[in-house]
Parts: sequence; structure tokens; C-alpha cells
Amino acid sequence: MKCFKVYFCLIIVALFLIVVKHFNKPLETLNSTSELTVRPFVAINQKKSLNNKSKKLELIKYTHPTNKSSDNSLFNIKDKHNFQGITFFKNHFYCGFDVGNGHGKIVKYDRFGEEIFETKSMVVGHCADLGYRTKTNNIYIANGGGHNLARVYVVDYTKSSILSTLNYNSLGTSALLAIDNVHDYLILHTVINRGDNGNPTFTIINLANMHVINTFNISTKGTPQGLETDGKNIYLYTNNKITVLDYKGSIITTYYIHKTGESEGITIALENEIPFLAIGYNSPNRIYALRGLKRFPFHNIKVLNNKNTKPHRNKLHA
Repeated sequence: MKCFKVYFCLIIVALFLIVVKHFNKPLETLNSTSELTVRPFVAINQKKSLNNKSKKLELIKYTHPTNKSSDNSLFNIKDKHNFQGITFFKNHFYCGFDVGNGHGKIVKYDRFGEEIFETKSMVVGHCADLGYRTKTNNIYIANGGGHNLARVYVVDYTKSSILSTLNYNSLGTSALLAIDNVHDYLILHTVINRGDNGNPTFTIINLANMHVINTFNISTKGTPQGLETDGKNIYLYTNNKITVLDYKGSIITTYYIHKTGESEGITIALENEIPFLAIGYNSPNRIYALRGLKRFPFHNIKVLNNKNTKPHRNKLHA
């Protein structure tokens, strides 16, 4: 009996020592599993630290901007001057305004509509259309207007300086332009018979030597409001309508938009590396994104995977 009591006591002591040893373990060892489960998650595209709140908010705002409505408006333009044309480069929109008396100006906006920079007033006529030439970082401005003989102004917008004036008076009026940054071409829209509503002529010019590559005519598509190119196709913007043509003048497709106000300017822009067409309107001044073209394969790929060149009608909602 005495031996049994001794063994029993030894067992009690051993159990006590095991319990004490367990509860004396460091706290971080006991919590190692929970520490792994609560470790903060860092998004793959968020390369900077979690403390960089502005970067994180910018990414969210870019995807779901607070001023973006369900009708795909990008932003309202605060400037109340006569909005005429737009172009886009490196996440910024450049908007042209007619400020009166044959003068115009350019205002640079970020993709949320915040003003970044404004040029001084320059003698550029109606300031009807803008194109950004990436080779020189200059902006080309078409004077435009149904009564103004065609001129193109090459502008250093950072200095509000006109570097040169290209005289295309012989081509008529209603000048619009687009810069093909794939081939370094200038594409010019004019109406030889004067006025805005005549049959337009398109002139494709090699900016390297100023030689004319091609010219063609099409029937009128309405009052000309903007011109753009993706390096293969041309986008003619008239009131509430976009006509897409190739570099030989064949019409590929036509899009119809229904918005209030007058159509003003068209450009190809990028959002999260996805190209889309941006179009302008006035009353009030604003810019829309054509989300119906979100999957549009710009730059030398057939328009909307259209396998034939037969024109077709396509309703587009901005």
C-alpha cells in the first residue's frame, strides 16, 4: 500500500510539471496560427506600402469614379468657354476652346476632370479639332468652321506658342484633323465647296516629308465635329453619329448616339490599358466614354471583328 501511494504521488507531480510547462510557453508561440490568418492582404497591383492611401484611392476612383454616372459620362468640364475639340495622351485629356475673336486655348485635364494646365489665348481660329503628335509632343490644331479656309497650327502647348502654320486654304473650309501616331501621318478633313455640310475631302499627309499619301471624298455625313484615327481606320464624328472608314474611303460601320447638346470632338483614350472612344458635347460641356466599344481592337485589327466591308448600322449608347 505504501509503494502504491508513492507511485500515485509521483504521477500527480509529473502531471503538475507538464501543465506548468505548457502554460509557460511564449505567447507568440501559442498565437502563431492566428497571426498567419490575420496578416494584412496586399493586392497584386498595389506595389507600394499599405500606408500609401492616395495610390489605393486612386485605383478605386479610376475604376469607380464618383463623378461617373450610369450613362458612361467621364466628367463635366468646368470651363464655360466654347468647347470644340479633344485629344488624349498619357492619361490626360486636352480640350480646345474657342474664346472669341479668332483666338483659342487648350486646357489639360486629368482623367477625372481636374484641371492641370491652361494655355494662354492663341490665334488658332475656331480651335475646332486637336491631335497629339507623340513624336514631337506638339499639339496640332485645325481652325475649322464653315467660313474659315483650312489652316493647321502646330503648337507647343507648354509655352502657349504657335511653332508653325500649315496653309491648306486650297482645300476649302471645315478643317478637322487627326494624328496617326502609328505611321506619323496627318489626316485632314475639309469641304472644298465651302460650308460645313458639303461633301468632305480627306487628305492623308506624311508628316516626315509633308507628301500627300492619299486623298478621297465621301458624301456628307452631317455637320463635322471631330476626327480621329487608330492607325488604320478613321472616325468621323458628326452630330450624334460616328462614321468609321478605312484609309481608302470605304465606310466600315456607322454608330448613332443620342445625347443633348452639340457634338464636340472625338479621341481614343485608355482606361486600365483598355482603349475606348471618348466624345464631347456642349450645353453643358462634358465628355462621354463609348463603353459599347470597350472590346474594340484598335490599331490595325478589323473593326469589331467585321469580316466584310459592307456598311452596316449599329446603334451605340454612350
